Amino acid sequence: MTLPKTLATVMTAAAAFSLLPAMAASTDVQEKSQDVSIRGYDLTDVNDAKAVLEKIEKAADRVCTISSARATVRERILRRACAESAIGKAVAALNAPEVTALADAEDTK
Repeated sequence: MTLPKTLATVMTAAAAFSLLPAMAASTDVQEKSQDVSIRGYDLTDVNDAKAVLEKIEKAADRVCTISSARATVRERILRRACAESAIGKAVAALNAPEVTALADAEDTK
């Protein structure tokens, strides 16, 4: 099934810093999102589903990027948690079984 005009939105409920209250107190928390076009992809096709999941993962990395050039270990952990949350939300919103199965398989690696 090709969804010609559908967009998946990768969104963080709150920026990664909201995950640690101590850091949230000293950091502005803002919601970010990025639309990911899935125009022309057949989400029942495994190769197209992989391509869409990769697009979602890249968008999540961009949305959850920490602005400082030198991120601490804690900030990198928070960024990863933010990206995983954003990917999970976007995949769930797509409601595409093939994409969901691929995402679940990556989670078990």
